[in-house]
Amino acid sequence: MLVGVYKSGYSGAVSGVVAVDGRARVPRWLLLAFYAVVPLSLVVPALDLLALDGGVRAVLPAHPDQILLWTLVFNVPHIVASELILLDREYLSFYRRHIAIAVTCVALLTFLSSEVLGPVAVVWLGLVLVSYHIIGQQVGIARLMSVSAGWSLDAWKVLGTASYLMAFAEGFYRSPVFREFGAPVAAYGYALWLPMAALAFHAYRRAQDRRGRAYVLANQVMFMSFIPLATLGYGFFVVVMVRVVHDLSAFCFYLVHDANRNRERAHNLLYRALAFTRLPRWVIAIGVSVGVGHWLVVVDSPELLHPVGMVSVFHYYMEAVTWRGSGLHRHSIALA
Repeated sequence: MLVGVYKSGYSGAVSGVVAVDGRARVPRWLLLAFYAVVPLSLVVPALDLLALDGGVRAVLPAHPDQILLWTLVFNVPHIVASELILLDREYLSFYRRHIAIAVTCVALLTFLSSEVLGPVAVVWLGLVLVSYHIIGQQVGIARLMSVSAGWSLDAWKVLGTASYLMAFAEGFYRSPVFREFGAPVAAYGYALWLPMAALAFHAYRRAQDRRGRAYVLANQVMFMSFIPLATLGYGFFVVVMVRVVHDLSAFCFYLVHDANRNRERAHNLLYRALAFTRLPRWVIAIGVSVGVGHWLVVVDSPELLHPVGMVSVFHYYMEAVTWRGSGLHRHSIALA
């Protein structure tokens, strides 16, 4: 599906994906389709509890990252893909100050994690960063989906992030890192439901079309699913639904961006270097992202911040910059 969106940027053959000017566009229906993982992540635990006496829960790993096939597709590969986009002379020049700040942040957190902070603090700092980034992306896409709710979207993002963090504490508290957290965490999470629903309702009313409204509802259902799933022992599905929505949405934007940015000539240095292979650019982008991502996951780095942590911190900062209205990335992206 993602490949079709990317290739359409060149062929112009897929109706509803390519604009009249021949530029590839991210279909809003596709961004909504990724949320099919949310009801699936609710139905499976419900059936497991009602009909299978928790049999599925008993055989699932605690976290999907324990599954090799999962790590080949989710989490790190989309981070690598976002950084491959920066291999562009114009981008490197335009973002040079922000790249320097991002590298400084990586160096600072590497020092803090190895010399100052304990393991609990490092884990929680990482969780706060990744949670705010993940929820923030989905709320940012809501703005692109014609949801002009202003301050309420920002407040909704904060509560969604808090809900995810509480679910993580509740779902994984058996780990030594989370041992200090127990059942009361869930109570705080449930207390967020009412204000979160009020903010979602405000955003829903400010949405300018039905797809914008559907996007708000899809995210609200996902946000409200975090605590119940974690409390019932299905933290696995909390991570699955968040990662599927976040990573696939990100890849959609990256591939469409690349199709438009490199439509007339290859600006990206990686595509230039591998032009001799005559491989489609979407194959290069996905192949390199998966390969480098897998290598980063298996690298052993006991003394410093793990390489995955390093590229992740760089990613979190740069994503907050490059996709702003003032960033060059936005010139090569649009929704259909």
